[in-house]
Amino acid sequence: MLGGHGNKRACQWQRWHDDVIPALVAPYLSFLARGEQEQVSPGKACGCKCCQLKISCLYFEKIDQIDLLICPCHPAPQQLIQRGLFPCSPVAPSLAVSLSMLEFTRECFLRLPPNVTGFTGAVESFLRGRQYKLESTDTLRCQYGNSLNWYISLHAAADLHVTNTIENARLANLDDVDEAALPSV
Repeated sequence: MLGGHGNKRACQWQRWHDDVIPALVAPYLSFLARGEQEQVSPGKACGCKCCQLKISCLYFEKIDQIDLLICPCHPAPQQLIQRGLFPCSPVAPSLAVSLSMLEFTRECFLRLPPNVTGFTGAVESFLRGRQYKLESTDTLRCQYGNSLNWYISLHAAADLHVTNTIENARLANLDDVDEAALPSV
């Protein structure tokens, strides 16, 4: 039986896996197709009750703060992906990491032993040298690790989506070729 924290983690995993990652595949592929240029959504016009989130955004060379208006029609993860950022949590993130930085980390960890603690320590030291300060080291490690984990899931889901799309098109083309090759009666 899971305790309070374990149950929260299980629910969060379920939300990421079942809802957020599948919903981010199309916006992520659109972001990549735009040449990784951010697209800031215009103001919300859906009429839903919304709330404002203040989010710290971690880039290679800086930390910025942004405000997002979120609602069920315009959730934070989709808005962040359009801006080239990935959230640390599925609903109300306090930190978002640039997709470029996460991709760099993913590529590094394919070639080096994964060490989120060491990597985030280096990032924090680098940013501190540029007069940026984060609340706490452990918070960055946990949030960055969570973002990286789910970014890798998004990357795999997007690869699978593209592979399936190509395979379906190939099969449809084969069906067309087979039908054309049949003698007419």
